[in-house]
Amino acid sequence: RQKTLTEEELTAIWETQTDQPLVVGNVHSMLSKLAWYFSPRELSCLLACFKKSWNEATEHKVRQDLLQFIRQLAKDDRDGKVAKEVLVLLWDLAHGEETPLELCELALESHAKVLGAYHISDAQRRDWARMCMQDIQEGTMV
Repeated sequence: RQKTLTEEELTAIWETQTDQPLVVGNVHSMLSKLAWYFSPRELSCLLACFKKSWNEATEHKVRQDLLQFIRQLAKDDRDGKVAKEVLVLLWDLAHGEETPLELCELALESHAKVLGAYHISDAQRRDWARMCMQDIQEGTMV
């Protein structure tokens, strides 16, 4: 790894998305494949771009596509590094004070899919299960 993307370059790539589903799909596909090679700084920048798009999205379909992208990041991960960050992001989205119930449920559903299917250790699964149980006990996410 000799060359890395600057935050400006990565943000510019993210912002090439338009209202055209094919363009969005291509950008998401490319970035999900590249993310495995990203440095922690680059991954952080990509997730910041995701959060910004999530917060600015007004259409349900756009947020569904964003959740599909974030799940794809975890699926394409080979060592659990990206999946771990994706789980934290999805948890935060689901617990956001301004996240509508329907989107909260979609984020939690995506969280469960990542936990159940991708490069997550049993210890990490137990940790997340404990957090879910704590939410249930506290009545946070019922």
